[in-house]
Amino acid sequence: VVDQSNNLYVGGNFQGSIDFDPGTANTNTNSNGISSGFVLKLNASGGFAWVEHQLDSVPNRIEGLSVRGDRVGVVAATNSMGGAERLVIKSYDRLTGSTVFERHFDGTASLEIGGIELEEDGSYIVAGNIGGSNNCTQNTPSYSMPMDQFVVTTPVSGNSMFLVRLNSAGAVEMVKTMPGRHMR
Repeated sequence: VVDQSNNLYVGGNFQGSIDFDPGTANTNTNSNGISSGFVLKLNASGGFAWVEHQLDSVPNRIEGLSVRGDRVGVVAATNSMGGAERLVIKSYDRLTGSTVFERHFDGTASLEIGGIELEEDGSYIVAGNIGGSNNCTQNTPSYSMPMDQFVVTTPVSGNSMFLVRLNSAGAVEMVKTMPGRHMR
């Protein structure tokens, strides 16, 4: 993704150790032996600006990036050993790479993320598919806000399309599901 100043943002995942700085300096990052998602910002000249990665105890992957104004929105998914997947929506400060907020939606079903979009009003919209039944709990890593729950129930062999909208502070404004629908 390229912002209004021609800075480049790249998201992906890696395993092992990697130097994200394309210049002579070293910005080595380790993944703790599992797949770790990352967001890298290069300036308009191709020089290193910052990198952030999802160091977790389970594999994770970046599924989408969006840039608008002073924010970088990221949507990621993590896999647990039991087959459950977690939807992660994270906001970074575009200039510094520091985390503005991070929200998790823990589930028990398969997850396909279609993407993330930052709106003009600063809100975040994430769309995707959930397979099977999913009982998701929204939480923050520090558990500093009240727990909200939403339940998605689909036919065992089917999928539900979902939309999640967060305001600019990361609070959930809307969760919509469409059972039996599949986003492509």
